[in-house]
Amino acid sequence: CIPQSWVCDGYEDCNTGEDELHCGENCNVYCANDAFNYCIPESWQCDGYPDCYDGTDEQHCVYYPDNCTFLCDNDMNGYCIPDYWECDDYPDCRDGSDEFLC
Repeated sequence: CIPQSWVCDGYEDCNTGEDELHCGENCNVYCANDAFNYCIPESWQCDGYPDCYDGTDEQHCVYYPDNCTFLCDNDMNGYCIPDYWECDDYPDCRDGSDEFLC
């Protein structure tokens, strides 16, 4: 058993190398500031566990939907952000709708 952060990190930690198999197939999110283009499955983003070395996969995540004040446009999952993330020059919604009309 190895830590989740060691899976698809570009290094074979298991004797059989299975921790690096099929990594490109599940690659959806690239970690910021990573010289090795470390990529994680989208389901690992905002899951409460930092998988990226710099923790960027856990930044700007909404863990408490009760604080929802801005519902992102065109987001079928109902992704919601706090109002102070609107017009902050950082697109938090996948479609960037929190930065429109600023």
